[in-house]
Amino acid sequence: DTLVLSEGDPVSLWLDSSSSGFDLSQTGSSRPTYHTAAGPLLEPAVEFTGSIPTSLETAAILGTDLFSSNKCHIFVVQKQNGAFPRHTTLFRTAVGVFIRSYLSYDDVLYFDFGSDNPGLGRISVAQPAGWDDNWQLTQLIREPPDIGTSRIRVQGTELVNGPVSDLLLLVNFDPLVIGTFPGANLTGWIAEIIIYKVALSNANRLAVEDYLNAKYSLF
Repeated sequence: DTLVLSEGDPVSLWLDSSSSGFDLSQTGSSRPTYHTAAGPLLEPAVEFTGSIPTSLETAAILGTDLFSSNKCHIFVVQKQNGAFPRHTTLFRTAVGVFIRSYLSYDDVLYFDFGSDNPGLGRISVAQPAGWDDNWQLTQLIREPPDIGTSRIRVQGTELVNGPVSDLLLLVNFDPLVIGTFPGANLTGWIAEIIIYKVALSNANRLAVEDYLNAKYSLF
């Protein structure tokens, strides 16, 4: 994603650097703050506050434009403020069917794909040592077929995987929201988010990991 702002500016628009045009935007006091060198290796980052909830979201997007019903691969470069216990990274819902990540929630990482029912749509794992107040590369993966596997990877290491069977509902137009969900507003920083509507091969996953690690020196 692309930002052209000055230090301390509120973020009204975060441009999608792909050709998809899924730009993130916000208005008023709900805008997060841009920092020119708050990210790893002094890269830019966006600061979200939970006490006065700040967030960014896309326009209403047809679900099939952003996700597949039974697969995705999401990369997030994020640092949470450890003084706050509950953080939502991203969320999208369509008629009660949703994709959501808590990174973290009471010291547990959650990835929900289709629902928050364990074994059907949710997998979870205790946050690793050193999670709070440090930059992390987290990967949220849902692999096909319909009865497939979800995975959470942090700093290049798989922490958990489990069988899942719930699917995303993709026929509606709904926004993707970054940084807020009732009771779990993100307090922390995001430097980059990459979303693929496919499950990457190991070779492609490693290529993206290498790109992000070279850019941010995360692990």
